[in-house]
Amino acid sequence: MREIAILLPGPRREPVGGYKVLYQYGDYLSSKGWSITFIYLTHDLVCNSRFDGLKGIAKAFIIAHTGFYKWYDFRSTQVTHKVISDLKKIKAEQYDVIICSSVETFIYVKEFTNIENKKIVYFVQGYEVWNVGEVKLKQTLSYSDIDYITISDDLAKRIAQAGGKQTIMLYNGIDKNDFFINKKWLDREKSSFLFLYHPSEHKGCDILLESICKVKSENNNFKFSCFSAYPKPQNFPEFIEYTYRPTILQLNELYNQHRFFICSSVHEGFGLTPAEAAFAGVIIITTRNGGVEQYVTDNETGFVLERRTCDAFARKIKDVAAKGDSLYELSIISNEKIRKQLDLQKNFIKLDEYLTEKCKLL
Repeated sequence: MREIAILLPGPRREPVGGYKVLYQYGDYLSSKGWSITFIYLTHDLVCNSRFDGLKGIAKAFIIAHTGFYKWYDFRSTQVTHKVISDLKKIKAEQYDVIICSSVETFIYVKEFTNIENKKIVYFVQGYEVWNVGEVKLKQTLSYSDIDYITISDDLAKRIAQAGGKQTIMLYNGIDKNDFFINKKWLDREKSSFLFLYHPSEHKGCDILLESICKVKSENNNFKFSCFSAYPKPQNFPEFIEYTYRPTILQLNELYNQHRFFICSSVHEGFGLTPAEAAFAGVIIITTRNGGVEQYVTDNETGFVLERRTCDAFARKIKDVAAKGDSLYELSIISNEKIRKQLDLQKNFIKLDEYLTEKCKLL
C-alpha cells in the first residue's frame, strides 16, 4: 500500500476552506486504498509561534486529543491524523509522497528535512504573500524538479512566472450532494444578500461592512446575512443575521435563503464559498481577486466589480436588487455552467491517476 502524508499548518478546530479541500481528497484516496496520514505541524516556522513554549505544547496536546478535525465528516475510517512539532519525531521517509499544503509547510520541508524533491508535491491553494515576503514566496514556486498542484489559472500563471513546473490543475470541485438548489431563486426573499465574514485583512470584509451599513441606512428593505468560523465580533451590525459555524446542511439551507452572495476578498486562490453558493443557485458578486473569476464571468455567470471600494459595493448591491426577478435566467445559467465546470468527482479520478503514475516513477 502506497503511503501519502499531507502536511497542514497546525490543527484547526474551526472549518477552514483549504483544509476542507485536502480533507475531501484525502478521504477519497483512502477509500481507494491509499494510506493517508494528515500531519499537523506545530513547528514555530509553520504556525507563527501559535504553539510556542510550554503553554503551546500543552495546547497542541489537548487539541490533538479532542477530535479537532471532526467538523469535516470523513467517510473513510482509515484516515490517520497526527499532531507533531517536527517531522523528525516520525519516520518521514516511510511516505512515498509528501504533500505540502501551504507556503509554511513547504519552507519547513525544504529547510528542516532531507526529503527528496521527487517525493515532494506542493499543493498551491493561494498566493500567500501575507504569510511570507513575496521574494521568499516566489522562491517556493520556482523549483523545476518538484511537482506543483494548483487550483486556478491565476495561480498556475504565478507558478510559471516563478519558474516552477505545474504538474496538475484541479479547479476546486464542489460536492453536488452537499450543495444544491432546494428553493427556487424566485421564491427567495428579494434583496437578500449573504457573505462570509472573516477578520483577516485580505478577505476585505471591512469595506464590505461599510458599504452594507450605507445601503441599509438608505433602504431598510435589504436583508443581509453572513456566516463565519469565528464568533460574532463586538459591535457587529445588529441587522446582519450572523450564523456561527454552520454545518454543511445548515450552510446549504442558508445559501438557499438568499439571492446573492458577495465575495469581498483582495485575493483568493479559488474561492470555495462563492462556488458552493453558486451550486445552490445564488448569484455571485465578486471582486477581481484572481480566484473567483475562474468560474464567475461578469454578466454571464455573476457580477465582477472592477474596483474594490465602498461605493462600488454599494452601487452594485442596489443595482442588482433593483433588477429584481429579471435576473432569474442569469441564476439558472450561472448555476448550470458552474456545476458543470467544478466537478469534484472528475478531480478525484484525476488526482488518483496522477499519484498512481508518480509512485511508479519513485
